[in-house]
Amino acid sequence: IARIDREMGGRSSKEEQLDRLGRLLSAEERSALRQGFDEAAGSPEAETLSRQQLEAYTTRHSLPLPSSLATGLYGALCPSDAKTKEGQDIITFSSYVQHSNALLKDSISQRAALVHRLLGGPHLKISAVNSSFLSFLNLATVSNVAKCLFPNLKDWNADSESSNLLVAHLTESLKCKLGSQGSDEASSSSDAPVSSSQLESWLGSSALAQRLLTLGLTYILFLNCLTKQDASATVSVVNDIPANIRVCLGLETTASVDSRSEEERGQVDIERTLVPVKVAHPLVREEFSSRLLDHASLALLNSHFPPDCRGRLYPLFSSAHHGESFSTFCKHLDKGPTLIVVRDTGGHVFGGFASEKWQFNPQFFGGTGCFLFSVRPSLCVYFPTGYNQNFMYLQQNAQTLPNGLGMGGQLDYFGLWLSGDYGRGHSKASPRCSTYGSPVLSSAEEFEVQLLELWGVGEPLVPEEQGKQPSILDKDKTAHALLEMAGKTLHSKDLREPQEQD
Repeated sequence: IARIDREMGGRSSKEEQLDRLGRLLSAEERSALRQGFDEAAGSPEAETLSRQQLEAYTTRHSLPLPSSLATGLYGALCPSDAKTKEGQDIITFSSYVQHSNALLKDSISQRAALVHRLLGGPHLKISAVNSSFLSFLNLATVSNVAKCLFPNLKDWNADSESSNLLVAHLTESLKCKLGSQGSDEASSSSDAPVSSSQLESWLGSSALAQRLLTLGLTYILFLNCLTKQDASATVSVVNDIPANIRVCLGLETTASVDSRSEEERGQVDIERTLVPVKVAHPLVREEFSSRLLDHASLALLNSHFPPDCRGRLYPLFSSAHHGESFSTFCKHLDKGPTLIVVRDTGGHVFGGFASEKWQFNPQFFGGTGCFLFSVRPSLCVYFPTGYNQNFMYLQQNAQTLPNGLGMGGQLDYFGLWLSGDYGRGHSKASPRCSTYGSPVLSSAEEFEVQLLELWGVGEPLVPEEQGKQPSILDKDKTAHALLEMAGKTLHSKDLREPQEQD
């Protein structure tokens, strides 16, 4: 009886701590957090958790943590005064709940100090931020758990070099942020210190960094709800992941949680998907895999697409698939927002995003949603400067104007130019493109195209007149009229599909 009383008391104590300290978490999330703690600690009655138990728990679920991240996570979850008799730090259940609640749900300003401790604490340096976010990116894209949860990751290549470039791009923005705050050392050194307030300022300005942080922590803290291990030690994904955790991961929309309708439940939250889903355009029967885009580059580009364009890409043209033809390339430019990606013979990979559909026009057109970007040798995005409105240009078979596709700059001096004479192009900047602020993107100002890809961005749009196929009865109206003049009975006339009434 005494043992039962102790167990019930322990459970009541844990439930009370969950309700009091996990106030921002849903009931499902609080339950999942407790189950994870109990599993990691090895007992439902356990009130403390060691670092070794935490690392063994993540390894069992096929999500081994790098040493630096394991150390940081352990430090962030530990209360400052909790130690064993031997003087070792331990994680208490109350601290685990309280700090998990803050790390997952609090605003950046509220959790900045805790995230600072997670990434390295008082001695945090830019290099440690780089290492931690590389771990978060790998958890979200190449871990076994991520690949099981997000089948769309298999549509794109995983590239470790590109992952390093993405994290370098993020931490370069951190250096710029610190430099703007008067930290001269931080603007040039990866060993420069980063304070809690500086980290908060950077995270507040980088939606992608925030997303990677949230994804990484969700994978770790709710790991027991995502994967399970069978008797043969094979790890697989849990079928019924709690709805609120699915929302955190972007596996389900908030609307589907609120309404719980059968049609909405289980829909991927396209706007919060880290890597876009590869879809097909109903009028373009093309299928090829990208040789130029990968998880990391797509994560960066997707984060800068307009909200209504995020989360979906569909193949339109590849010179490796369609051949080297500017005319064929142009035939696919009218489908809506597009992403152009080029690799030149010098190995540089770069391109541009057009937020509007292309059209032949002797004048520049487009909008401020357009941008240029580089994938190799560096990963970066260049946005409109406001200096001019020369966003997009397309011309073919003109006598006095340049024939080809251009973005930014001016005629004959574009930030990105693909000649109508397929295979040649240029990227000119002195020292920066006036429209986008980009440097020379190619390996040389004048370049030769080695590979060209075109991707539609966002939900495929089908013009109403193109989406409707004409009736077979209307395809040869002359023959139809002759049959009527000859007095022939048209038996198929009554088979016409009824017209929709307004």
